[in-house]
Amino acid sequence: MSWYTIILLSLLVCLVAARLYKFSAGSLKITQVNMISYIFYFDLLIFSYLGSIVILLFNNAEFNNLIDNILGGPKTKLLVWECISYAMIAIAVGMIIANIFFNFNSKEIDAYHAKPIRSLFSEYDSYVKIPLYILAVICMLAITYTFISIGTIPFIKSFFLSSADDVLALRKIADKDFAGNVYVKNFFGLVLTPILCYIFYCYYLIDKSLKNRFWFHIMFFFAFMMLTYDASKSPFISFLTGFIFLKVLISGNISFKKFLGLIVLLLVLLGIIYMVIAKQDIMEIFFSYNSGITGRILISQVSSLYQHFEIFPSDHPFIGFSSLSKVLPLSHFSDRSGRIVLETTTPGFADLGGVYNTLFIGEAYANFGWWGVFLTPLWIGFLIQSLHILFLRLPKTPLFLGLFVFFSFTSNITGGVNEYFYNILYLLLAITILAVWVTAYLLHRSQQVKQIPQAV
Repeated sequence: MSWYTIILLSLLVCLVAARLYKFSAGSLKITQVNMISYIFYFDLLIFSYLGSIVILLFNNAEFNNLIDNILGGPKTKLLVWECISYAMIAIAVGMIIANIFFNFNSKEIDAYHAKPIRSLFSEYDSYVKIPLYILAVICMLAITYTFISIGTIPFIKSFFLSSADDVLALRKIADKDFAGNVYVKNFFGLVLTPILCYIFYCYYLIDKSLKNRFWFHIMFFFAFMMLTYDASKSPFISFLTGFIFLKVLISGNISFKKFLGLIVLLLVLLGIIYMVIAKQDIMEIFFSYNSGITGRILISQVSSLYQHFEIFPSDHPFIGFSSLSKVLPLSHFSDRSGRIVLETTTPGFADLGGVYNTLFIGEAYANFGWWGVFLTPLWIGFLIQSLHILFLRLPKTPLFLGLFVFFSFTSNITGGVNEYFYNILYLLLAITILAVWVTAYLLHRSQQVKQIPQAV
């Protein structure tokens, strides 16, 4: 296929996809970024599709070992580009199916933006805050427990290490060799703490009280500590982008000047983190096409996708549902595809922990073959838009806004497909939020009963 044919077809796919995503997102303006447009622009277009086009067009260029060592060469590169092209359209189709199923109109998005933030049960939500304060204390204790179990604070220690290999060894201690309870670390630290931070920030926006400001600041500090616990680069940056989503959800948009300023700030922070953790100089961080931030954005996220299509099923049988969770009563449990690709391609790094994550169609293919590639984009599109519609129809309260923001940047599709079938952390989150709501409701009702005058 000629280079101009690839470019023309890619442009056509982007135009068709943009048209379809707009039906569900309401707007694709970058200053009105939301759950749907974020997935389109960042997870699909920037982190996946652009990279596949570059790799296909510059076939003879050296990118990284995962891409340079694929046996299929140009054939595999063309296959990956075709699969991503299909996924971009199919996800949007799945979203439109959800729109039809739930009788959704994009005008509901504007109506949501126009609503003010309100309390859930009472003027100051004192009954909601009681269980939230308890959860916040539990989260702080869980994060303290996490660092005690690790024996150090990896992000701080990274400043005093001399090489990226030393940082990788430190990440192994924090992640793969973690001696504590994984569910305590992941749920209370990585999931619940950021959500509570957003919730308390919303309460602060309502009344500007010192108490809500204090809780926001303390949860922000613990969120930072936890999201950098294994010296990772992106989780904390993603957390910060959540405040952009929050601004849009509250007011309907963010000025281009402010948006640009925030993006520059995030890039500067990311550059500093790369200098500290990856031990790269400033030129390599921003201007190397296959490393640093540029390489991470264009190449790294999509690179293991090529190996997925070559390793399965020739070197490893299709996984099916056996990699969902050790908690489920499965006949046998398998490592996820990203871990298998890591162990197959770079076994020397396997002992350090981690996985080779990529666009979800990689794991979909590794699990179910071509049926996975064909059907899972439709399912994921349907599920994401269903969640989007649910949040738009829930009351615009700090509790639900915090959840809305969290899922706006964590419903990313570059981590795999298993989360869209089963995710125990999100199940625990749903139970926790329900418990908060029920507790607050019962406290509110009991107070109302006390205030009813008793008949003499």
